[in-house]
Amino acid sequence: MDTMEIDDDTYIGRNLVKQDFYRSKRPSRCVTVCLGLLCAVLLAGNVGQFIFYEIISHRASTPVSFDTQTQDNASLTAERDGLQSRFDALADEKKQLQIFLSNLTKEKTSVITERDEFKASFNSVKNEMDQLQTNYSHFKQERDQLQKSYNDTHATLDQLQTDHKNLIVSKDQLQSRFNALASEKTQLQISFSNLAKEKDQLKTEKDEFKANFNNVKKEKDQLQANFNTLKQDSDQLQKSYKDTHASLERLQTDHKNLIASKDQLQSRFNALANEKTQLQISFSNLAKEKDQLKQSYNSVATERDEFKANFNNVKNEKDQLQANYNTFKQDSDQLQKTYNDTHATLQHLQTDHKNLIASKDQLQSRFNALASEKTQLQISLSNLAKEKTN
Repeated sequence: MDTMEIDDDTYIGRNLVKQDFYRSKRPSRCVTVCLGLLCAVLLAGNVGQFIFYEIISHRASTPVSFDTQTQDNASLTAERDGLQSRFDALADEKKQLQIFLSNLTKEKTSVITERDEFKASFNSVKNEMDQLQTNYSHFKQERDQLQKSYNDTHATLDQLQTDHKNLIVSKDQLQSRFNALASEKTQLQISFSNLAKEKDQLKTEKDEFKANFNNVKKEKDQLQANFNTLKQDSDQLQKSYKDTHASLERLQTDHKNLIASKDQLQSRFNALANEKTQLQISFSNLAKEKDQLKQSYNSVATERDEFKANFNNVKNEKDQLQANYNTFKQDSDQLQKTYNDTHATLQHLQTDHKNLIASKDQLQSRFNALASEKTQLQISLSNLAKEKTN
């Protein structure tokens, strides 16, 4: 989690504490006001009693007439009734204040419950944001691994192109050697034809050159030996050609197996792409759930506006993660397209490679290179399987 997220969490926590303090402070003020009013009522009652007893004691100590005393009694009775009515009014006001205090206590309990619910909702949204951050990091690692796989495939393609060029050079060299051998064979055939003509001429002139018969016979034997040698060389060349052709067929079979392995790797890569699509669907569902949370929070009263602003910040962060995920998806699709193009180029080079093979030793070296490439692809496949398992 970065510094911005830590600051947002701190800010949200401070606002929640501040808001809870204000909410808890309101009932305290009401209780203080109620207690002050009760103290004022008690003080007024004490003052009234004190005045009443002072008046009675003053009247008792002063000798007055019966009429005056009667008037005083009536006034005192009226004053007592007034004080009693005031006392009753104060008692009613006390009951109303007690009811108001009870309502304030209930409201305080409701506000505390609502605050706890908002805390739980905020923690849920925070956990969801952390989960999205984890998914984004996972997708970023997967993109880096795909980029690494693409780089390895590109390096393999460059190696194949280099081998292709080397095979072309080797083909030209073998073609020149083959042309030289063909020219030499033509010369030998011409020489053999000349020797056959000379043999016929010797037969027609047998009587004429009878004295040189032994020499001609030796020359004929020599020519026969040369012919046998040429025939053995030709048979050897034929056998070498058959061996080379058999090696070529074996290498073509191995090459087809390598192509099948590459197709299997492509199918597994497509399976991973499907898995990534499923993850995107899950991500969209999370976005819908987030929108539903947003609709539920829109009904909160004006006193939760500060918490709603923090929630909107979380939403913006989630939208940023969605944008990053879409960018990653576009990069992944681009890598898939480039990988397919590279695979098509690789198949084209492999087709040309079949037509360019002419020598057994070069075919063997090429087979070793393809076997090494197969090993690298198997290693890449194992890595992809491990990443999928993880």
